[in-house]
Amino acid sequence: MRTGDFLFLAAEPASFAWAAMSQLRLTGTARRVIPMDQDHAAVMQMLRESDSDAICLISPFQFQGFLRQHHDQIRALGKPIIACISEHTFGNPFPGYAAFEQERRWADLYVCTQDCDTQAFRAMGWPAFTSRMWVADDVFIPGKPLAERIQKFCFIGHTRDYVPGMYAERRRVLEAFCDAGALDILNIPRSVDTVQEVADAYARYAAVLCPPANGRGHSIRLYEAAATGALLVEVGQPLDPGNNWFIDQIHRIAMRPGIPAETLTAWARGFDFTAHQKMASAAQNLVRSTMTPEAVWADIFAAADTALG
Repeated sequence: MRTGDFLFLAAEPASFAWAAMSQLRLTGTARRVIPMDQDHAAVMQMLRESDSDAICLISPFQFQGFLRQHHDQIRALGKPIIACISEHTFGNPFPGYAAFEQERRWADLYVCTQDCDTQAFRAMGWPAFTSRMWVADDVFIPGKPLAERIQKFCFIGHTRDYVPGMYAERRRVLEAFCDAGALDILNIPRSVDTVQEVADAYARYAAVLCPPANGRGHSIRLYEAAATGALLVEVGQPLDPGNNWFIDQIHRIAMRPGIPAETLTAWARGFDFTAHQKMASAAQNLVRSTMTPEAVWADIFAAADTALG
């Protein structure tokens, strides 16, 4: 298995979706790159006409209506279906993820970015494995050495709750870093139209702050920042051991949740970014050698060949 048709929602982070999928198209890994924000009948026609080896669903929950209506038609094409589950699914406070996946078996193989989800799919008897994510490394390109960058942390992302209290700890951490005068919160919408702006910001700042996310895996923010050579500082829940790709003190600085605000503020105030150039470079080398769209999907297709015979 070497090629696929990739279905995704254009509203997903472009570094993981639109830009990354376009990169796969240029290298021949993707036969079709299909944003699901278009006519569904046309999508089915594209799939029928394609000579790909597989059909790849990127975050299928995001286009669940299409799958409910056309799943049997997709099955009739006779190609393996690979579902990449990028979101935290089982245990997610945002309603609907787990219920959708339990509704029926949408794919032949499930590729999860959080090991807890992999275990949940396997408990249902469905083939699944855990994979690192990928990032469009032709957009998120390396910047200057840390000493030549803005000597601050930056943050780009959501702070408003989807469900009550979802990002309360995130806001607390951000406020503590802001109180230290060490953080710029950049209000850049994460979309196809702004992906280059996000990439350029990460390449200009010495470090990117990755506050608590939803789940027990790395957010796409770490991959994006690492690809540009920024220092990674992550504050979050202990990761699932199966998806701890960025190792503490080697590729990132990991801080546990719940640290008092005054402690965070004191730590961030006067932080010496240049002392961590080796760590930032290690993360950059890791991403640009093993976490490109081509590298990750070559491994996924190889695993699919083994799992599906």
